[in-house]
Amino acid sequence: MPRGRPTRYDPAFARRARLLCRLGTTNADLARLFAVSVPTLYRWLDRYPEFGLAVAMGRGDYEGSVEPGMFKRATGYEYRAEKIFERNSARPLTADYTCRQVGDPRVAFRWLRNRQPEKWRIRD
Repeated sequence: MPRGRPTRYDPAFARRARLLCRLGTTNADLARLFAVSVPTLYRWLDRYPEFGLAVAMGRGDYEGSVEPGMFKRATGYEYRAEKIFERNSARPLTADYTCRQVGDPRVAFRWLRNRQPEKWRIRD
């Protein structure tokens, strides 16, 4: 007979954890959302392979989408936009234009530090 309290883990937590990790949720946030302690969350990650895999896959999805966005912010980019002018007619007047977002040097430095930490670390 198993000792201790029965687990509160539910197999449906794996799917929910993957979705939450795709949004950038940390382990502390996951523990709070599942109403367990952080050590319990780590036990679940170790004891239930489907839960650990779901968290890893969710984090991989999240990190895979962040890096290209961070690179775009670091180097600058252009995008198409549409301005709608309200008129007293049945059809509003629209105008298409190109917006330019200039590169952000702070984001560029952070991106370089993450990609090559030994080369771009902050020296004392």
